[in-house]
Parts: sequence; C-alpha cells; structure tokens
Amino acid sequence: MWTNTIPVLSVVHITPAVLERLNDSAAFEGADGVSLERAVYDYGAFVRLINIPDELSQELPQCLQDVRAWAIELKHEDWVRFDADGDLVEQLPTY
Repeated sequence: MWTNTIPVLSVVHITPAVLERLNDSAAFEGADGVSLERAVYDYGAFVRLINIPDELSQELPQCLQDVRAWAIELKHEDWVRFDADGDLVEQLPTY
C-alpha cells in the first residue's frame, strides 16, 4: 500500500493575500494553462507544491516558493497542508 505523508504547516507561513488567492480557481495558472492544484477548506488549504511544472513553480509567490524549497529539501512527496492550527517551522518566514 502506498501512503503519502503531508506536512501540516501554520497558515502564517504564507501571506494572507496568498491564502485568499488560493480560493480563486483562476489564480496561480501558468502560461501553459496548468494551474496549481489545491483544495481549500475553512481553516486552510492543501496545495500541491512539489511535482509541478518548472514554469509554474517559478511563477509562485515567494512565500510558496520558500515552502516548496523546504518541502523538497525534506523529501516530501507532493502536497503541503496549510492549517490555522498547523505547525510553526523555524526555517520558514512568517507573515
């Protein structure tokens, strides 16, 4: 059985504007029409940050690029969950 471990980070690791933009289905769309996969809920969002096209990753806001780099360094597979009660990570900026 394949399982996927998803880090749960505090929403303070992304800007309030980026968190709000995650609700917009047209936001974070690359020039090739590929958009950032995410699932938003009342207290945060699941965001696929790892296995995404390079072009799209370069267009991400800095806060998401920082989290992406952190997740890749720790060898996380695909998704990151941002939650109001998620963990604070010293290596990441807060907003």
